[in-house]
Amino acid sequence: MKYLLFKSLKYRDLFLKKEQYYYKLKFLFNNLSDNNLKYKIAFKLKNLKNPRIKFKRRCVVTGFSKSYRKFLLSRITLREFASFGYLTGVRKSS
Repeated sequence: MKYLLFKSLKYRDLFLKKEQYYYKLKFLFNNLSDNNLKYKIAFKLKNLKNPRIKFKRRCVVTGFSKSYRKFLLSRITLREFASFGYLTGVRKSS
């Protein structure tokens, strides 16, 4: 299960790199007036592959495939951490 966590982290790093490159190209495309450069940038934007499909939210502790967005923890780990008081602002409801 841990190998899936490392695989997911690898895809997240790749996505962050490509996301920064994407926003740079998008900024240039919107702010340039030269049509030749805009055409080249549009071609690069079209061919840029999106790795967003590859990764899934995983618990950073156990590697379970379903986790809550705010904490990136599975429900079992979230309950344990909340009951021990490791998460600030979270209380057990019952």
